[in-house]
Amino acid sequence: MTDIETLLERLRSAAVDHAAPDTPVQVPVRRWSTGTDAGARRAIMDGWASIRPWNFRHFLVPGSDDFVEFAFLACVGRPADPVARGHYLGRLQQGMPRLEVLAQLGGSPECVKFRGEPPWPLWLRPALWALRVPTDLGRRVVRGVLRRIEGRLGKRVRAGAVGDLWRVAGAFDDRDSVRQGEWDAFARQVDATTETLSSVADGNFATLASRLAAANEASSQAMAVLRARLAALEHPLPGTAVATAAPAADDDVTRYYVTLESVFRGDPARIRAQLRDDYLDILVKALQEAGEGPCIDLGCGRGEWLDVLRDRGFEARGVEMNPAMASVAQASGHDVILGDALAYLCALPGDSVSAISAFHLAEHLDFPTLFRLIAECRRVLKPRGLLMLETPNPENIWVATHTFHHDPTHGNPLTPTSLEFLVNHHGLETVAILRLHPYPENSRLPGHDPVSERLNAMTCGSQDFAVVAKKTPLA
Repeated sequence: MTDIETLLERLRSAAVDHAAPDTPVQVPVRRWSTGTDAGARRAIMDGWASIRPWNFRHFLVPGSDDFVEFAFLACVGRPADPVARGHYLGRLQQGMPRLEVLAQLGGSPECVKFRGEPPWPLWLRPALWALRVPTDLGRRVVRGVLRRIEGRLGKRVRAGAVGDLWRVAGAFDDRDSVRQGEWDAFARQVDATTETLSSVADGNFATLASRLAAANEASSQAMAVLRARLAALEHPLPGTAVATAAPAADDDVTRYYVTLESVFRGDPARIRAQLRDDYLDILVKALQEAGEGPCIDLGCGRGEWLDVLRDRGFEARGVEMNPAMASVAQASGHDVILGDALAYLCALPGDSVSAISAFHLAEHLDFPTLFRLIAECRRVLKPRGLLMLETPNPENIWVATHTFHHDPTHGNPLTPTSLEFLVNHHGLETVAILRLHPYPENSRLPGHDPVSERLNAMTCGSQDFAVVAKKTPLA
């Protein structure tokens, strides 16, 4: 296990070096690997995928993205293409068991040609065959059984030696993305991983090898592949220096955004009344179906929606990345987490939240982040829980060409059709598409002829729209 010790020593040294008080403003970024090599996690997946017979417990360790890649490597010997990746990620978000995904890939002509019949355990084969029954009730029962098996066995596997190995690989791969200002968090991650492994036998990492071998013999083969991959890696190469803004500049930008919000979003009392009128009745009805539970407001800003929720006696919590905004909401007595919305959702257990709102957050996110955010919203929502997404409406040409760009952190506008499609893709059922906040009547062109009506619809229509959707119970 010399390679594991070397790996951790490198991580500790890097963390200590960059945490030193005399760290320069520009930090050289060094890569652990070059070329197309994808790092330690990919090495482990390659090792597991090459093992005969397969141990399906390994498929319960990675996250959904890595799982789909792992499944394709194991079943058909190639990475997942974008279309297939999107299809299976969508099905997983809708509750399809991983074992069913493996059954579909394992039964495909490409897999039969590549590997032959997958050697599933004897006890699992009847369940996979049962998924082909023509009745919905039969399939629901089988899927429920498979999800229960995965849930119990997955916890045990992730908490054991295989999970330890995967976390070490994750820490190793994450080294590539670390930048100045993130080293404290990175050092804590390394320390936590080291502490977990040290508990095996007081820092005796050789004992980890025996744990891996005892857990299943496939792990030792995966470790062999990892050791070979690590041995082939070149020495860290100097990269491009990354400059970071001074803290004072960051503080100035933060305060600027608070001023921008005050000027262009408007008076908090008006926003509270607007949110109350637009959403409160919908929320009350949804909570009657979903039951009691917390309401989470992503990108809560100054806390206007949290004010409305508190006034009605609902349990509410906000997440906000802007420190100045979060301070305003916290000063009003709200429970507000300073941090990233997606990271916060990822840390929540599934089926634990009654409602999630995100008012004017989606337009700030790049598409991959928005895609994952909605996927996580569906995961953490309780059955019949509510998701409310409000964003500027580009159907109004003044919004699309002018007011949308007042905020320099806005990305691309989203159309009602595209956002609804994205929400539906993740298995959420549309409750309503709300077109909100039209320009006042005195802004309209006079006349009721077709041309005037068309121009008024394009220039004086709703400035914002919302997709309201709920999580339907799995069929």
